[in-house]
Amino acid sequence: MFFQESEAIATENLDLRKTVEQVDHLLAAIFTNAPLRPEDFAWKLDLDVNQVIVVFEILTSCGVLLAE
Repeated sequence: MFFQESEAIATENLDLRKTVEQVDHLLAAIFTNAPLRPEDFAWKLDLDVNQVIVVFEILTSCGVLLAE
């Protein structure tokens, strides 16, 4: 995974592993300062929006993403 934090999240939350892997991959490819919305990620990756929201919250709490 691109972010070490993503690997830690996936290890601690096995039920979120698939979602974390796909979100991590997409985050690594995005270079924008526009706000990122979990709903957009869920739609683009065909993932459960609630799981993506949880992953975003965890990534925000460990400093990978900034909450706006």
